[in-house]
Amino acid sequence: MSKRINVRLPDDLYKQLYKKDGTMTDIICTALRTQLEVKTDGNVQRTDDVQMDLHNEIYSSVYNVEIMPLKKEIQHKLEIIHMLEKDKTYLQSQNNALLMAKVPLLTKLKMKLLDRKHEE
Repeated sequence: MSKRINVRLPDDLYKQLYKKDGTMTDIICTALRTQLEVKTDGNVQRTDDVQMDLHNEIYSSVYNVEIMPLKKEIQHKLEIIHMLEKDKTYLQSQNNALLMAKVPLLTKLKMKLLDRKHEE
């Protein structure tokens, strides 16, 4: 299914469209697809990915630093943080359980100390 749209074009683009072979619809659809997607090696790569790759390449050349090792290191650090957060949650729950168990034990200890005092 296709939809109809109306677009205002500058004169120079309008003239170029009429010089091309094919229908206006085909030419415009091809141009839009090219703008929205970039095909590389049979895979479809979004323009956002292309822009990110270009950014990484420029950053690498300007600062003489490879981006991918830095991204892998960041990912590794994030995984460590996630593991530490899970450990923290586990230890907090164990601490709470020990605190809850402490109250009855202290009560028993008090009772035994009081019993010893009364025996003396």
